Amino acid sequence: MARQISFAVLLFLILVFSSFYLKAFVINVQDVRDDVPVWPYPVDYRDTSAGASIVLDPTRFTYVLKSQSGATLDMTKYPILDQATKRYVKVIFAHEIDPQVNATGSQAFVVTINLNNGSEQPLVPEPLQAGVDMIEEYGLRVGTDFTCVIDANSQWGVLRALETLSQLVYFEQDLENFRIDKLPILINDKPRFIVCCTLTN
Repeated sequence: MARQISFAVLLFLILVFSSFYLKAFVINVQDVRDDVPVWPYPVDYRDTSAGASIVLDPTRFTYVLKSQSGATLDMTKYPILDQATKRYVKVIFAHEIDPQVNATGSQAFVVTINLNNGSEQPLVPEPLQAGVDMIEEYGLRVGTDFTCVIDANSQWGVLRALETLSQLVYFEQDLENFRIDKLPILINDKPRFIVCCTLTN
């Protein structure tokens, strides 16, 4: 009998909290724009509807990793980020293009990653461990001057920002080039909810 009452109380609490989160989610969905190319939808997304566009040159797309003090870090000492940046270059420029067609004099596009973790030492241990203590918050700015700045307090945040950046770039098939529109773009994102589940027998 006591076990049945405990189960009923637990079920009631689940329903109460579920309805609360669902209500919050519905309110957020009402503010979602259908012209934003990023998913999941960021907490804060701002662009310029009549803004400029830039064309990216796959051969002039580079990353720079910096510490909280502004010192340039050796990306190879951060294997997770080093592998991720190389992987996302392939994701962003997945389409093969004719170099002659794309030779439009585009500037070099530089992605500056500010890893504000308070240390200039590589983060260990690796690989990263997923959990409720993950710091996934990040800020991302893309300007008309062919620059992108990522601010994050952990490698998790950098990974999330790289995914977002990859979705901002699209391939214009008719012109055979890679573009980012509606610049400048400013994004700040973090998990909306903390989900913690415990499974017991």
